[in-house]
Amino acid sequence: MFLLNLIKCFVCLVIVVNYTDSYGFGPTIYPDVSEILLNENDPLEIICESSRKMKFYYPSSSSVYHTVSDVEIGESELDDMMILRRNKTVHGDTGWYGCGHDDGDDDGEDSIRWIYVYVKSETHLFVEEDSFKSIHGVISGSLTIPCRPTSPDYQVLLSRDYMPLDQNENIIFNNTLGFTLKNLQLKDSTYYECTITSNNITESNNFHIIVQRAPSLSEPIIIKDPLRHVARGQNLRVNCTTDIEMDIPYDLTWIYPEHNKRISTHIYRKPHVNMTNLVHVTSELQINHVHDDDAGTYICMISTRSGNKTVPMSFIVHDPENQFIHLKTNQYSYQKRDGDTIRWDVFIDAYPTPNIQWFDPMGTVIKGPWPLSDSDKYGINNLETLTTLMITNLQVKDMGVYTVQAKSDDSTIIETLNITLEVHVKPLTQNLENLKTYYMENESVKIHCLAAAFPLPNIMWTFQSNGDPMIDTLTDTVEDSKLTLVNSTVKFQAVSTGDITCTASNYLGSDSVSQTIFLTDVPHGFGIIGPTKKVTIGDSLELMCGVSVYQSTGQIEWLDDNDLPINQSDPRIKISNTKTEYTYRSILSINPVEKIDEKIYKCTAKIINDNKLKSQEYMLYVNEAMKPYFTFTNMNQSESVYKIGKNKLKTIELECNVEGMPEPEITWWKDDVQMNTSDQTPTGICEYVFLNNNQELHIEYLYEKCSGKYLCRAENRLGYCEIYQQIIIKGKEYSKFQIIAVLSALIAALILLIYFFLKMRKERKLRKQLMEAGLTHFEEGALECLNPDLTVDDQAELLPYHKKWEFPRDKLKFGKQLGCGAFGVVMKAEAQGIDPNEPTKIVAVKMVRSSTGATYIRALASELKIMVHLGKHLNVVNLLGACTKNIAKRELLVIVEYCRYGNLHNYLIKHRSQFINQIDPVTGKIDISIGFDILNRSSSVGSNNRIKYAALSFSRSLSVGSSSDRDSVDLSLPHQIDSKGVSMSPDGMVLSNNSVQPGWRSNYRGDYKDKNIKPICTQDLLSWAFQVARGMEYLSQRKVLHGDLAARNILLAEDNIVKICDFGLAKTMYNDDNYKKQGDAPLPIKWMAIESIRDRIFSTQSDVWSFGIVLWEFFTLAETPYPGMEAEKQYLKLIEGYRMEKPEYATNEVYNIMNKCWQAKPLLRPTFTGLVDSIGDLLDESVKMHYVDLNTPYIDMNTMLHDGTNNDYLTMMSAPDHATISSATNDYVNQPIIDINNKDTSYICMSPNSHKTDDSGIFSPREKNNDEIHFKFPSRESQSNLNSDSESEALELSPMLKNEDDDNYLKPINVQARREEFVKQRQAMKLKAEEKDKLNSRDSGYCNTPSNLKIHHDFDSSLSDYKMKKKHKYDMTKVHDNYVNVPTDVDDEKFSQDTPDSFTNPSYIHVANIPHTKI
Repeated sequence: MFLLNLIKCFVCLVIVVNYTDSYGFGPTIYPDVSEILLNENDPLEIICESSRKMKFYYPSSSSVYHTVSDVEIGESELDDMMILRRNKTVHGDTGWYGCGHDDGDDDGEDSIRWIYVYVKSETHLFVEEDSFKSIHGVISGSLTIPCRPTSPDYQVLLSRDYMPLDQNENIIFNNTLGFTLKNLQLKDSTYYECTITSNNITESNNFHIIVQRAPSLSEPIIIKDPLRHVARGQNLRVNCTTDIEMDIPYDLTWIYPEHNKRISTHIYRKPHVNMTNLVHVTSELQINHVHDDDAGTYICMISTRSGNKTVPMSFIVHDPENQFIHLKTNQYSYQKRDGDTIRWDVFIDAYPTPNIQWFDPMGTVIKGPWPLSDSDKYGINNLETLTTLMITNLQVKDMGVYTVQAKSDDSTIIETLNITLEVHVKPLTQNLENLKTYYMENESVKIHCLAAAFPLPNIMWTFQSNGDPMIDTLTDTVEDSKLTLVNSTVKFQAVSTGDITCTASNYLGSDSVSQTIFLTDVPHGFGIIGPTKKVTIGDSLELMCGVSVYQSTGQIEWLDDNDLPINQSDPRIKISNTKTEYTYRSILSINPVEKIDEKIYKCTAKIINDNKLKSQEYMLYVNEAMKPYFTFTNMNQSESVYKIGKNKLKTIELECNVEGMPEPEITWWKDDVQMNTSDQTPTGICEYVFLNNNQELHIEYLYEKCSGKYLCRAENRLGYCEIYQQIIIKGKEYSKFQIIAVLSALIAALILLIYFFLKMRKERKLRKQLMEAGLTHFEEGALECLNPDLTVDDQAELLPYHKKWEFPRDKLKFGKQLGCGAFGVVMKAEAQGIDPNEPTKIVAVKMVRSSTGATYIRALASELKIMVHLGKHLNVVNLLGACTKNIAKRELLVIVEYCRYGNLHNYLIKHRSQFINQIDPVTGKIDISIGFDILNRSSSVGSNNRIKYAALSFSRSLSVGSSSDRDSVDLSLPHQIDSKGVSMSPDGMVLSNNSVQPGWRSNYRGDYKDKNIKPICTQDLLSWAFQVARGMEYLSQRKVLHGDLAARNILLAEDNIVKICDFGLAKTMYNDDNYKKQGDAPLPIKWMAIESIRDRIFSTQSDVWSFGIVLWEFFTLAETPYPGMEAEKQYLKLIEGYRMEKPEYATNEVYNIMNKCWQAKPLLRPTFTGLVDSIGDLLDESVKMHYVDLNTPYIDMNTMLHDGTNNDYLTMMSAPDHATISSATNDYVNQPIIDINNKDTSYICMSPNSHKTDDSGIFSPREKNNDEIHFKFPSRESQSNLNSDSESEALELSPMLKNEDDDNYLKPINVQARREEFVKQRQAMKLKAEEKDKLNSRDSGYCNTPSNLKIHHDFDSSLSDYKMKKKHKYDMTKVHDNYVNVPTDVDDEKFSQDTPDSFTNPSYIHVANIPHTKI
């Protein structure tokens, strides 16, 4: 036993020695002394021992003045030993001997073991012989004079210029080095002598010391362009350059990994271009036929006596077969003014060098010189790594998308990059089109105005009557716009002479074109108006010649066909002159007309300010008089009999076509009574229609009373003619059988009518219930209404619900309540058969209180649909099933994964006292060994349930039809099961600490006991942050917005897995009008980004901001953000750049991530993918891969779900990206007309600002020039009545947001100014009442506005009345957990009564109380 223990001790000793030797303590050297003193010719032996490969260091001859003996180095008979021998030492062997490792590992200088050896000589007192060596030094520096003795017993003396020097602080002697001179000056440049005297022998060493000023040494520069892509087999040349003073000795060299014949260097020198005292030096490194082994790090070094500077470079050797092209530029969209010059630089990373071409917006290749001359439009400069395009004198026609194309020589690789150019120009208008000079009074005028500009101009039409200072704005306009052209058309009635003006304006200026229109009562302002009927001999004739008063002096003359004045001596002919408001008139009268009057008559008028005459001719034709006669008639002056039974509903047509001159007047008579031919409306029973200038009579809808004598008479001044027809219409008698049959049919029809009425009433009642819940098309959705320009959060209810998620209600067994909000609860339950792998599974069931409004059942339904189409992920609370059978009765159960430990906010607070801080106070880094023992003694959270979260199925083992026939679900049942649960009373949203939260919050609590719970450590906080980032990354990739990310919405499950819940709800509730009208709608101000507080713009970037707050919560162990800071102060400080300080338990790296999330500009914040990488780099690789591997089953299931057989609707919608949401380019459909006249501003959607671009009434929350923020806060005095848990919380209840910020991005919005401008522009508009019918919606309210939405377009009330009657203000009150309530005005309650709940799409806002505008 003793022997065994002894062997064990020996083995342990060997292990300790080997461990010590292997980890940086260096080898062992013998003899273990610091100095050895030998006499010349004595042997020297040094032994080095180590288990690793070893290397000796020893003095060697550096010149002819230094003599050394031969060295033998060999291995000992014993393993792990090496021996250095010098059999016959000489004086030059004096020096340092060392032993170190030589196996490639860099153990540092401290691992080398050193011994200094003296070899005493009686004939050579110095180690090196006298060589009169020159030594260089720099001012203020130091140098060493190597006067080393061969024996420590020798005394070395130093003299300068033959004057002895004593040792002091600047002159220090050491036997192993010699004399060290410090703090050198120029005066120290001279001759020095070292002397030793021993046994009457004196030996000296002489040195020349040169002290110079220290040269300025700049770091060399490596031209790295050739390193961009190094291909195997190519010849590589790389230049390293620097500038150095001409009189300074230097050495510019390359240090490379391996020396071979293919690598060489060459030095090139040339004078500096600008500095005459400098020389430009280049060292070229050349590698011929590059091999893969040549890859590595190369160092360029400039060395002088005063020091050196280095710069490294490295490259990778690529396969020459791998060709590629990458194009990149700094900016992809530009805005310029006309006349500007623009330059684009596109960076090229390609192998081999590609061919570059630029294309203009029309696809034409652009060519141009470089550099440009004054006359050149384009200039192109193509380099190996850069291509540049310059365009001068920009014009509107230059705008568009330009393309740069890089193409390989064999055209196998083509890469393009597009750059968009917008050229902003002032509007330019053209002459008005379709405009006449003269218009008849009340004639319809239609004029076109074409304007070119960018941005597109606003067109305004005005009209100013002559002599009237008032200018009228014309509003009946239609615009057709293209990229840079606007064609505006105006319609109006000509009621006066005046100037019509078209004005085009944009932010650069305006341009207008005007033209005068004249009112006239003569066509075209000049002409002859003759008789409307043919002229007959004996008629009285008048020819009127009229000319506009605006163009003539009134001098009108009538000429005959010989251009002679009309002879008025004939008593039949008379000429009279008159004047109207618009024309001068000359009337030629002939009475009676004779055949000789048939000729050409000419009217002439003199033009104002011109000697020219205007003339017009009129040809008068005179016809012979003729008595009327019939040319055709179907009347024969006899009787015609018609029977009603046979000819019912048949028309009788009577014709009497006549001729005569003058044209006869035709009249109709019935029973010798003249009929009224001008009134063709039905007269009693019979209906008469007169056609063809009264030559036809149609008798329709025959009855007995239509019988009679119908006579047609044609008459003129020469006589008349007439003809008649006797019409007899006989009725038909009905038998008793026919009467009974008719009555029976009527009774049957009445019964059917009652049946269908009752059926429709029942269906209408059911549809009303669905409409009240906004769920008419819950199951099939409304895919035809999906808008690809909107996000899924804006139109989740339009998605279909798949029946495969339906789970029987009677298979749920409810347990205790896990959480509750103001409008719903989360219950723990057992679900039988929901998982094929488990008979019974513990789940969480979300439901809405039956007493709540339709807003929250719609919100839960939207969340359900998002979860149905979202797919599955480890770090998201996944859907397991749903009970939707009674959704019309507002009963909806959503079954999700059960997370035992509740939300992280409560979990952190509960376990703060056991937290283990693993941050090393010395390094500031996380050291996972801290608290290792404590963590090992505690059981891990749920370590036995790692894979169960992936054990989900997309199918249902139980049929929907297997449930019982109970259609109703008693929502009161679950909370009666466990008396210890939280009450489902309306106060259920109040937590134990009196905190009031948004109604959509689940407030999920844990359901576990504290026994054997592992303490929280810093590593846990980091892993939670990593998982939350991965979950949010998945949501953002699936285009789903969270909107309320906070520690309270993150749940902790088994195996330390965290899951995000309540996503997709917040934005729905923020945007829902009914939710706004609740009066105390809390908003999570402490977690909201700046743009969300100001404009209610929620995007993936605002989720990133909230993620930064979540990190702050984690690493403060659930402290309240912005502690002790009131809401107004918080906002003001945020826009001034304030950010919260680093949490106590966060490292600098974690705090840097927080600050990146809190960037004021949304687009500067990191993506969630970037956050996953950043946080993942702080985690141990095994921990990170653990959670990545756990998500693999979810990825597989998602792949099965979207294998091509199912439509992935989320990919068809827009991502909730800030750049997309804040742009104003989308035109939305199905938007109701907005009530312009209503004074209530309570429901302005998201942004309180607007610009009018058309009449659609669509709002945009994306306004840059904001003068007022979206929220206002109550005064400080009004906070006294609010409840808080502490005085510090009371400070957070004071007002916010009343100052302006200089940053355009944070600049508030001037709502009132915008509204006043809009009302002025729309003041003249009227809307016909019939247009209300256009707003009728489908029964679900998905696509269009409900039919009972009130429409107003009355602008009679003035803007001042508008201001006095309605002064709206958003008052925000703060509740616990730093949510801000937004009460609304009393008028909003009225609006909520008038507006149906069925209108559910949050993208299409209820707008009865919103000014009619669109951005």
